[in-house]
Amino acid sequence: MSSLKIKTVMTSIDLAAIIKELRKTILDSRIENIYQTTPFLFLFKLRPQETLVIEAGRRIHLTQYVTKFPPSPPFFCGLLRKILRRGIIQDIQIEEFERIVSLKIMSKGILYKLIIEIFGRGNIILVDEKDKIIHALSYRRMRDRNILRGESFKHPPQRGFNPLKATQTLLISLRDTKSTVIKSLTSLLSIDGLFAEELLLKTDINKKRQSKTLTNDEINHLYLEVSNLALSLNNITRSNIVLDKTGAFINVLPFPLSIYNSHKKQIYPSFNEAADEYFTRLFIGKTSEETSNKGTQRIAEKIRILSQQRAHLIELRNNIDKNQQIGDLVYSHTTVLQKIIQEIINERERGKTEDEIVSSFMEKRIKENPTTYFFDSIDSQKGIVNIKIGKIHFELSLRKSVYESASSFYNKVKEARGKINGLKRAIEVTEKQTKTYERTNKQVKSQLLNPVKARKRLWFEKFHWVHSSEGLLIIGGRDATSNEILVKKHTNTNDLILHADIAGAPFVIIKVDGKLPSETSIFEAAQLAAAYSRAWREGLTSLDVYWVKPDQVSKEAPSGQYLSKGMFMIRGQRNYIRNVTLQVSIGVIEIDDQFMIIGGPLSAIASQTQCMLSIVPGRKTSGKLAKEIRYKLSENAPINHREKILNILIEEIQRFIPPGKSERL
Repeated sequence: MSSLKIKTVMTSIDLAAIIKELRKTILDSRIENIYQTTPFLFLFKLRPQETLVIEAGRRIHLTQYVTKFPPSPPFFCGLLRKILRRGIIQDIQIEEFERIVSLKIMSKGILYKLIIEIFGRGNIILVDEKDKIIHALSYRRMRDRNILRGESFKHPPQRGFNPLKATQTLLISLRDTKSTVIKSLTSLLSIDGLFAEELLLKTDINKKRQSKTLTNDEINHLYLEVSNLALSLNNITRSNIVLDKTGAFINVLPFPLSIYNSHKKQIYPSFNEAADEYFTRLFIGKTSEETSNKGTQRIAEKIRILSQQRAHLIELRNNIDKNQQIGDLVYSHTTVLQKIIQEIINERERGKTEDEIVSSFMEKRIKENPTTYFFDSIDSQKGIVNIKIGKIHFELSLRKSVYESASSFYNKVKEARGKINGLKRAIEVTEKQTKTYERTNKQVKSQLLNPVKARKRLWFEKFHWVHSSEGLLIIGGRDATSNEILVKKHTNTNDLILHADIAGAPFVIIKVDGKLPSETSIFEAAQLAAAYSRAWREGLTSLDVYWVKPDQVSKEAPSGQYLSKGMFMIRGQRNYIRNVTLQVSIGVIEIDDQFMIIGGPLSAIASQTQCMLSIVPGRKTSGKLAKEIRYKLSENAPINHREKILNILIEEIQRFIPPGKSERL
């Protein structure tokens, strides 16, 4: 039964509902950036603070979940960025109730249309004002149309009539078909099998009946239910996710359906929220399985290599013991061994065969000749004599002296010891790689299975910021533009302004909030000003910082001079804090069941959390260090918090790492 199938793609009714909501949310939004996380999935970061998910062939909706973005955009995503970034979304609509969505975007004075096909393999096509194709995710030649650059865009043939425009006359035509009611209805109207079943359930019409048997009353009833569909789409109040008996998701709906009356449901205030939860979990389940398999294979390969390396290490150690023992035996019995070699050489010079030489040694052994005690056999082709001393067997070359042979055994010991040192280092590397892969695999699976919803940022988080030990807000500029905004828009008369005594440093403001800042808050603000200055990148360990009142800061330059963006004139006395140490502490706090990274002076962070660590200028890049910090913070946290901390995006930690290279204390 179709109602029990797990939904993997949005239907035309889903799209009609989602577009209705999106029109209230994203129109007039600016496209801040575009990311592509899979071959078909795109994220449009919109201002203010919205993220639109577009997955060709599957879905479109807003998302509240945090997603890790790839470091660089794939080719098609790069093209979209170049053309549409900073563009304004002017309209969004569904095309004639088909699974086709079009976004009208005004960018750089040109009106573009981005067409998203949510059917078949899916596609995303960018066209100009004249409907000429500029770019497409997939270029195709088809029987009824082509998706090729420069050609006019054509919609695919209409699959069915728009149900919102259906008439009684149209539904009467069902009787002209030679199929079952369910097949005829889905062919006539642009709806999927589930909604067709719902219509037939409400009209009490058996879906397997032949369409030609429908009565006038049944068609009238069917028309009434189709008309009610439009009313349901216009009054969406109880969107829901349908669950099976195990609690697993099987469908997401903009409004309740009678066909699911016996199922449990999760209710959401909007269809966007329901669709976000449903498709995010659906996508995560599939990705988690794929990622887990890849991670497991990678770990298994490292374990295999590690096993081989350890086996080789045991072999080398055994060879060292054996060759050391043989070398010692050779040196201990040089006289006898040299006589054996010399006698074999003499016998061969006399023309004796290998068998004759062996027989000669055996005869002498009977006579208890000591030179024969260690002789075992000869291999003339290899030019060796096999020696047995006690239980130890080894070979000696007939072309070398006994001393040379002993040295060769000792050389093998030295060579093996050298290999052991290198092999030990290789094993350490492999062990670390295995642990890293295991940790990463666990971390990625945790992130996939426990997706994190984006936290709404506070206004001051666009700057460098920290709350001092006494709770005062300290904020600093990140660049020339934010320096300008900070001083001009966010500084009040009683605030204090700090600046490191070096070019290329942020202005830092202590928001006094009616309180007189203590020396501790001033010093903490000075540490923030020093840490995020150019001094960190240059590897300095300390720096002087000064503070002034807001009325000492001006944009008025001396006559004949010009102050560029982010620069200000300081007049009057400067109050210096000398030799401020360059150090930043990074910690994690829990707010409303979400974990948030904080960073700044040690004393300020220590007053808010015990789960923290400190960094100073060093030699590690921010990306590498941020991963290390996240892992260490999770280790220092209570066991029940570790998974959530590992879910924190690396970028959240990098925001608190000063520009330049750093390392942990």
